[in-house]
Amino acid sequence: MENSKSSKWASLLGPMSLGAVMFSTYVGPGYASGTQTVSYFLTKGWVGVFWGLLAVGTLAFILNLLIFEIFRIYQPRHFREAYDQIYRNKILNFVICNLKDIITILTVIISVSAQVSGAATIFNNLFGLPIGIGRLVFALIILVLCLYGSKIINAAGSLMTIAILAVTVYIGIVAVPVLWPDTMEFINSRVSMEEFGFTQLGGWYVMIGFANMFSSGQTACATTSRGILVNKKSVIIATLTNILFCTLSTMVYTVIFAGVMPEVVTESIPTLYVLQKAIGASRTAQITYAVLAIAAMISTGVSLIFSMCARYEGLLGKVWKKSSVRIRKVTIAVMFLLICLYGSGFGILALVRYGFGTLTKYGFPITSVPLLIAIPYRIWRDKKDGKINADGFYVDADLSAIERA
Repeated sequence: MENSKSSKWASLLGPMSLGAVMFSTYVGPGYASGTQTVSYFLTKGWVGVFWGLLAVGTLAFILNLLIFEIFRIYQPRHFREAYDQIYRNKILNFVICNLKDIITILTVIISVSAQVSGAATIFNNLFGLPIGIGRLVFALIILVLCLYGSKIINAAGSLMTIAILAVTVYIGIVAVPVLWPDTMEFINSRVSMEEFGFTQLGGWYVMIGFANMFSSGQTACATTSRGILVNKKSVIIATLTNILFCTLSTMVYTVIFAGVMPEVVTESIPTLYVLQKAIGASRTAQITYAVLAIAAMISTGVSLIFSMCARYEGLLGKVWKKSSVRIRKVTIAVMFLLICLYGSGFGILALVRYGFGTLTKYGFPITSVPLLIAIPYRIWRDKKDGKINADGFYVDADLSAIERA
């Protein structure tokens, strides 16, 4: 009986930890600072508080479900292997997979740059640490942690998820009652997205494209999901964990920030602004937020840089043949972090507003929309051709089941 209960819990905790990794990747600089939530939802007027977010959550659930199902069936070693399975046509593979590579690299650079900038800004705001030193310290922490592999990624993802949700609940309990009347005034006033420079079509497109953010952890999860996604139940559990955490936690902040619109639009760290100016939170509360916000940024940065190491270590090994795997991973991590240190100089507000905004505008129709058709077709085709066995796993004619595992 005890073994049965233990096995049942293991079957739940594994997928939940994977969903937590996906969520912890999402809660990076934009989420932790609040800049992302304000930029994508509150500048779309009153519909951004609830309706825009619910639409995003629904679409992201479908995308996330399809992506995890691909990971389960094909057991890829990294995200490029997953996309190579989805798009086997030579022309589609060359165009879409290479564009996915480019967009993923740009996403990692912009995201980690924003994390470095956001963490340094918080260090400076609360502790007086010089911006340059704050950036360097943050980058070194990411470098050390990302070299420990998938186990530390999954463990950190689960731990950070608990911590982030705890601070989100705390801020919600403290701030929502204070700001709720102003939030309702913002909603009842029916402030339109046109007042912030968006058309109805353009504003909804930006919000819907945010579904990419809810699935941004797929680059790390492609590597860490092997052996965890073993059946459809595990896929559903992992997906629900991620989407519920993403949607509900973000909604806490759309409600809070709606109460301090429009002045919060120009703030680099809206969450800290709310704590300091809107509700007058204690110094202890501000420091607690700062610690967990930086931890969230570290968690995201580690998973993103780790995914780049997993993706390009093998390619680098073909050129640098006498090097070890660890040396190649260190080299890739250092290269990306140096670029991100430079990119952090643009500031978190510009990186989130223009960097993420541009990637969403062009990346969403290239990397996400085609998946809604391509993944169901690929699975259907392989089942029809007998390439997916009775257990629901892809069987390559050139590889035994043991070799694929």
